[in-house]
Amino acid sequence: MSRHRQAVLIVLAVGITLWLTSPLGLLGEHEHCPLWRWIVALIAGAIGALTATNTKLQHVSDRFNQQSPRRRFAIAVSITIIAAAYFVLTALNQDRDFFPFTHDECSYAIQTQMIAHGHLWMPQHPLADFFDSFYLITRRVYASMYFPGTAMLNAPAIWLHLPFWCIPVLIAGAIVGLVYRIIAEMVDPLSGLLAAFLIVSLSWFRLQSIMLMSQLPELFLGLLMIWAWLRWRASGYQFKRWLLLIGILGGWAAITRPLDSVCFISPIGVAVVGNLILQKRRVLSACGFLLLGMAPFLLLQLICNHGITGHWFQTPFDYYAERNLPGTSYGFHPLDPNAKVQSVLPQKTMEFEHWAQPYIQRHQPNQLAADWWNFRLPAVVSATLPARPLLILVPIGLLGLTDRRLWVLFAVAPIFLLLYIGYTFFLEHYCLVIAPAVALLIILAIKECSSAIPGAANRLIPAVVFMVLAFAATDLWELNHWDKRHAVDDVPFHSSLMRNLHELTDSNAIVLFRFPSDAEPALSPISGEPVYNIDAPWPDDEPMIRANDLGPLNVELFDYYARIAPSRTARIFDRKTGKVQDLGPVSELANRKHN
Repeated sequence: MSRHRQAVLIVLAVGITLWLTSPLGLLGEHEHCPLWRWIVALIAGAIGALTATNTKLQHVSDRFNQQSPRRRFAIAVSITIIAAAYFVLTALNQDRDFFPFTHDECSYAIQTQMIAHGHLWMPQHPLADFFDSFYLITRRVYASMYFPGTAMLNAPAIWLHLPFWCIPVLIAGAIVGLVYRIIAEMVDPLSGLLAAFLIVSLSWFRLQSIMLMSQLPELFLGLLMIWAWLRWRASGYQFKRWLLLIGILGGWAAITRPLDSVCFISPIGVAVVGNLILQKRRVLSACGFLLLGMAPFLLLQLICNHGITGHWFQTPFDYYAERNLPGTSYGFHPLDPNAKVQSVLPQKTMEFEHWAQPYIQRHQPNQLAADWWNFRLPAVVSATLPARPLLILVPIGLLGLTDRRLWVLFAVAPIFLLLYIGYTFFLEHYCLVIAPAVALLIILAIKECSSAIPGAANRLIPAVVFMVLAFAATDLWELNHWDKRHAVDDVPFHSSLMRNLHELTDSNAIVLFRFPSDAEPALSPISGEPVYNIDAPWPDDEPMIRANDLGPLNVELFDYYARIAPSRTARIFDRKTGKVQDLGPVSELANRKHN
């Protein structure tokens, strides 16, 4: 038996062990991959084996793999358009919400409004506490806690008067096209098609495809960096404009999700230096072009830091966490029982106590292995594989990393896992940035099986490909929603409150939202928060202003708007009952106080 075949068998055993071992695989697997999906996959595998000797199919696949660069580009554009259209259609079929409804989205939406109107932040509002909300900074300034890169990408939607979901869905489609284009060049076009389909099949990817979030913009910028590096490499390391483009994309990625940007910048930087290692002058020149491209974005982040936090090297993200999620900054911090949230809102305290503190308790050095085995690795698998049985193939793919180009894409995954060891939170959608790297391993595993078992390759490999396609296809909502028990819902959290409020367009009104004193912990952190003014960079410019009901302090709000907008009408929305109480014009409410 050859050494290569022995290696394939050993890592195959490792993959099977991973799949069989709780909590990643067989134990509870019926909840993720029920019997009917196995049956479909086995039938598909049988069809693949039976059609493997069809010479016409073989001829078509050979012709498809012999594409010119221009044809590959045309196919990538077509895939982008088809994927984006599919994401919209499947969201419509699932009756999803096409507006920002999560805390993160609403914060990004306000930041996008600010950037579209030429601001990185706004001054502190005179009624700051009335507009306090999750992931917003309202004391010192009025701003989002997030890095500005995502909002910069989405600002054109404001200029063109497009809905917020338009640019995210285009980015999602472009990611699918880029995955095809990159893997078509690194491996072959058919492998690129399979990898693109694997990305589309991911429920978490489809979820984010119409959401105003940062993971897909980061992945988009990272894949563009890899594509630009491939172009620079193909030019014989001559065209410095590609290095400048890599620097620009790297800088933008760094102010989108800094930690994730390191996953792309590091392997590309190492590859650039490695390509020119024997030419010291060219190495210095290349590094200079990379830094030149990154510099404007890093300067922008420094300006943002100082303007919002008052410190050049304290980010708004850390500033917010310090005040509202104490003990969650990067690194390991013991749970402080005396830690307090610096906000008047009870829902923020509730979020910290019932959502953040369990993460802090698990994120301790002595619980690191258990946290990763029981929570983080299952999250990686759920987000990056359409079915957990495909985990068997992942270790085999490592044997196929024989080309230096493949390492640049693959390295994103181990660097990501290494960097997130120090981060308190770890959610499934974070892992989307490594989905192309995981898809690459699936592709390479198929190739490795082909070379390790040459006698059976003609039938075995098509069978495996068809089974992978079947597992991916049955993870699409259109094919599994009829299975009510195991259906893959692309929206794991819903908020009827936010949908009802989105349809409430009461112009010239001020709606005060009353948070019930006896609220259950689930009412706030998961179900959405209504106090976001996402249609303008400044709350006072909203047609319908949303604010917190602060009880006796409401008189301050009435006085303020009686001076600047006396025609506005005040209403109170009770979040527990859903009832709206009309209080009358703010001018009358202010007069009652003074009388």
